[in-house]
Amino acid sequence: MDVNLNQVEELVPELQESLADRGEGILALSHPLVIIPFYSEHSAKQANDTLSHKTKRIQKAIKTNDWNSIIWLHERPYRLWAFSQFSKAMKPEQYWKILKAIWMDSKFPMIEKDLWLSMFTAEVKQKRKLMDGPERRTLQSLPGTVDIYRGYNGSRQGTLGLSWTLSKDKAIWFAHRFGEDDPFIAIATCKRDSILAYFHARGEQEIIIDPLDAQITDNEQVVDQP
Repeated sequence: MDVNLNQVEELVPELQESLADRGEGILALSHPLVIIPFYSEHSAKQANDTLSHKTKRIQKAIKTNDWNSIIWLHERPYRLWAFSQFSKAMKPEQYWKILKAIWMDSKFPMIEKDLWLSMFTAEVKQKRKLMDGPERRTLQSLPGTVDIYRGYNGSRQGTLGLSWTLSKDKAIWFAHRFGEDDPFIAIATCKRDSILAYFHARGEQEIIIDPLDAQITDNEQVVDQP
């Protein structure tokens, strides 16, 4: 029997629904389990195989309550969504530890700000597990009113993010991070009791807070990076 070596596998319907036109004839595949930024018909087999493999692993993980594996089998932009779907089945300690891990791995949390906020403010027990011991002690050592900073680009709604810092220098670094032309830092105060979390794992002295609880006192345009 002759085999056509140039035969292209057809993309399964579930993935076909996740194809999007990026313009100029360029397609992108963005599915919770499979992301291919520049998709072509020759990518179909890889995409189908990845979907099948991950789906089987997720089905197995559900049977063993392996929620951590389930979340990380999802592509990065979809991990918070996956967390929101499976979080009710998690034990409290699992909830907070996995949420922290997803946050630390996220790139643009501003995109899903409302969902992040709902997860950080959920009525789930053992919230202390969201931070490690040194982080909890640092948070408790802060004064009742805390000075916080956020670096952003002046052309965006940068002051509305959840991620702030205790360090003005770090905020300036974030303002310059993408080499934009209009870097700013927002200067604000907040009540210590309104802070949702403090993280130091990335050396950012990071404060997580509902931006509505941050009282902005000034916005400074940044010229030089420290």
